Amino acid sequence: MQIYTDVEQCGLFGAQYFGIGEILVCSADALLKSKVGGYDQEHTNYLKPLGSQTLVLERTENCGPGWWEHTKTL
Repeated sequence: MQIYTDVEQCGLFGAQYFGIGEILVCSADALLKSKVGGYDQEHTNYLKPLGSQTLVLERTENCGPGWWEHTKTL
C-alpha cells in the first residue's frame, strides 16, 4: 500500500517531500494523528489496525512526491 504524507507531515517527521530513496520511520498512530483534517477512509482503514507498530516507509521510483511504499513493520 502507498501512504501519503503532506509537506507539513514530512517536516514533522524530518523527511523530504521529494526524492527517491527517502525513508520515513514512524508509528501508524503518529501518522494518523499528524494528518491535519485526517486521512481518507482507505488510509485510515489501513493504518488504524497497525496502531503503535513502527512502519518503515520508502519512496521508490513508483512513488510521486509525498507518497511512500510501506516496506516493513517493526
